[in-house]
Amino acid sequence: MMVYFVVLLSFCLLGGLVAVASNPSPFYGAAGLVFSAAVGCGVLVWLGSSFISLVLFL
Repeated sequence: MMVYFVVLLSFCLLGGLVAVASNPSPFYGAAGLVFSAAVGCGVLVWLGSSFISLVLFL
């Protein structure tokens, strides 16, 4: 179960980074950046680095 969740978060992170890289409009680029930052912090929390992910997100 945990492996599936980490793989799902990794694919969401990849999708967010693609949204930032393609940047069809400034709104979607900013939304993709916030989404990928949140998912990246979720990956760090899942791996046990909760304080580092909180600092990164803030």
